[in-house]
Amino acid sequence: MNKLMIFAAGGGLAVGAAGVAVWAMLFQPLNMAVPPAPSPVVSTPAPEPVVDSTEDAEAVEPEDLSDWTEAVGSPFPEGGTDPNLYGHGESFLVYGMHYGDEVSTTIALWDLDGWHQFADLPGEPEGGLASAVQVSWKFYAICIVDGEYAIVSYDEDADEWTELPLPVSLQHANIFGLYESEQKLFALGGVDTMSAFERYDPATGQWEDLYVLPADVSLDMAYDGVVRMIYQNGKFYYQVHAD
Repeated sequence: MNKLMIFAAGGGLAVGAAGVAVWAMLFQPLNMAVPPAPSPVVSTPAPEPVVDSTEDAEAVEPEDLSDWTEAVGSPFPEGGTDPNLYGHGESFLVYGMHYGDEVSTTIALWDLDGWHQFADLPGEPEGGLASAVQVSWKFYAICIVDGEYAIVSYDEDADEWTELPLPVSLQHANIFGLYESEQKLFALGGVDTMSAFERYDPATGQWEDLYVLPADVSLDMAYDGVVRMIYQNGKFYYQVHAD
């Protein structure tokens, strides 16, 4: 018998696996001006300190799913495992479903009105934690395009994803995570270590090299919405809690 576990995961994301459910406790072209890039002041060896992994989360085992409701109409074919769930408000962005060794490019938004499927990502989704985010009603994701890391933004009117021109520090580099704070997009990356800290303003289309993260910027994006979602045995379920 498969065992269902629910995790209160940090980083605003939850990851579901086959027979294992993870509870998300959280979910244009532009004119780019790139400032001169001095040597980074801070070089962090790995992204793990920024985003808590589910291994560190407190596990709670529910008795059953009697108080959960199935989120019917999922655009993901049966047989998938390990979807990524990013919670934001009362919605969840779902992507990165695995089918054997393949990762689906399907990405969809679920809210209380149902499922809203987006155009497929232009490349393979990369990573599980902090690899997609919503900033001011616009969605951004990390994926691999032609063997290189890319940040793409979703145009709802055109139903298509567009690559953002990357600042110098993120070109030909690994991009470890995307975060939202104060309606800005933060991207963390580097070649071998996490040494690039960039802030993107959707309103102006400009990148700013921060060199180090400002003390007042928090990357703690634990989902605290009243709607929760899990993935178990090939199905999505949600639960609405009172404030």
